[in-house]
Amino acid sequence: MASISPSLASPPPHDFPSLFAGIQQMEGPLEEAEEKRLYFATNEKNPERTITTLEQMPLRGNTVLAVSGIFALNILAARIQAARRYGGEITGLILVDKSPVVESFWIDISKIIAGEPGGHKPGMEEVVFKIQTLITTKKDYFFDSPLQSDRRLRFHLGRFQTEIRNGSSFASSIEKFVNVQKIFRTGRFKFLRLDLTEPASFQALGAVLRENRLPIDTAYFSNVLQFTRSPDVAHFQASAEAIMNTNTLIVDAEPACLGQIDPQEYVQRVRERGSSPASELFIPAAHDYGILSRAIAVRDRIGFVLQVARRTIAATYTYFMATPKTQVEART
Repeated sequence: MASISPSLASPPPHDFPSLFAGIQQMEGPLEEAEEKRLYFATNEKNPERTITTLEQMPLRGNTVLAVSGIFALNILAARIQAARRYGGEITGLILVDKSPVVESFWIDISKIIAGEPGGHKPGMEEVVFKIQTLITTKKDYFFDSPLQSDRRLRFHLGRFQTEIRNGSSFASSIEKFVNVQKIFRTGRFKFLRLDLTEPASFQALGAVLRENRLPIDTAYFSNVLQFTRSPDVAHFQASAEAIMNTNTLIVDAEPACLGQIDPQEYVQRVRERGSSPASELFIPAAHDYGILSRAIAVRDRIGFVLQVARRTIAATYTYFMATPKTQVEART
């Protein structure tokens, strides 16, 4: 395969985080019904295969953009490995997420990995220990459920350790770890609190990326689309397109209502975009989100019916349970 073009091998820009200072970010808490909790480790299919694939594919840009938790660092490490194999450099990592919980996590984690500016540089074992301590100490906040935080913590810690053992983690080897740590110690990391269904923010981000020659190599969207309401699917697509290049690698989760999607048409649309077949990353990993609109509409209709049913059952239960209690109180 051909080496990366010279335009993608340029040195990182000076003061990377300041490039994004003009982008309007979200503020304040999310609405009660919105997803807030941290998905520290991925629960998606084929993560090991995804990382192996990303390590073997030449660069499509010089910047990684991701959502969610620590799997973003696994992707970053994989693409740096690819850069060393084929030429070029990954010059920065951008995290975007609308959750203030996720924002808090990345503020904490960036300090843990980087260590003291110009001072102490923590080793891999120290960083792994501090990461595990962080999510254990703040489990009720990160997982947004005191009643289930212990169970969720066990899952995420277990998955984190599995990733380290099987070689897919950024902390699976000293080489991977040092490559990722360099991004943080040299200030080439930026968290942006943005909503993927607000295209204006991503159009502004896309302009910054183009102006500073920071084409997105890999974009990790996880399963954000599955939590997107039907009317917002087109907005999600517009946001994604605003920051992509024609060859950007998109890593996302298996789409909702897969049975509603024609697999041949799905793969064809990916190929038409001039990028990799869906089967090379998560199965499937989409590069064109328009095809999922119908699937998400079906999911939303099913969800609405179930919601009405739950409310009806709850109202019926409340009525029959409340009546005897009222009668007893009256007699008293």
